Amino acid sequence: MKKYRLAFIGMGPGGADWITPAAWQQIAAADYIYASARLQDTVEDALPAFSGFFSLGTKERTWRIFNGRLTTLVEPILDDLERGNVVVLCTGDTGIFSIASWLNRVISERLPQQPIDWLPGISSLQYLSAKLKRSWQNLRIISLHGREPEDLDEVFRSKEPLGIFTDPHHSPHWLATQLIEAGRGEAQMSCGYSLTYPEEEIVTGSVRSFLTSPEEETRLCLVIVSEKTSVEEQTPSPWEKGFAGGMPDHAFQRGNRPMTKSVIRSRLASLL
Repeated sequence: MKKYRLAFIGMGPGGADWITPAAWQQIAAADYIYASARLQDTVEDALPAFSGFFSLGTKERTWRIFNGRLTTLVEPILDDLERGNVVVLCTGDTGIFSIASWLNRVISERLPQQPIDWLPGISSLQYLSAKLKRSWQNLRIISLHGREPEDLDEVFRSKEPLGIFTDPHHSPHWLATQLIEAGRGEAQMSCGYSLTYPEEEIVTGSVRSFLTSPEEETRLCLVIVSEKTSVEEQTPSPWEKGFAGGMPDHAFQRGNRPMTKSVIRSRLASLL
């Protein structure tokens, strides 16, 4: 008996241009596609432009539209896997606050031998960081989308740079009030609204400046809070300091005596 495959596909931050070629190929091979209404619209609107390039063809596919209640998806997915390949379209990247984690665990418990693939996508956090010309590797990443971590007050009072996924209740205005109370009113805050869509907007200012924003925000919104605001202000790597390899010059205690520079030490080591 043929074993049909299940795939969780990261669909990127929103716009069709940011969906990976691998994602389109998995969609092309699918018999059943689980997605939100927004992602269905994104895919169907883009099909004329992408169908030839990714050989999507005219294969008939069945859409299963869900409203975010994951518990309602399990039985239909299990039933559809008896008849064809199933893909679940996930916003952003499958590895960060994604529906893929919970569904993968539950379905694997029910069908231990079921082949499951994860395809990463471009996260809105990656996209916004690139727009701000900053790295995101040092961000403390939290999600307030339908949840509120128990240690949130501690997180806000820390001086760590933050990447925050929001929802309408946890708006930039709400975040500003909480951060000001935590003593971070003068930190820099950047809010990305409807990222990658035509109506995209990115607003940067002090935390305090967002007190004038709406108390509830219906647009998709991602927030980065940091004391440092640009690539130039972030800690440079050894290569950006001119470090050529091995131990950097400043690691040696030598008083006023001269020493061989790091570029020479690196060259001598390469000849050994």
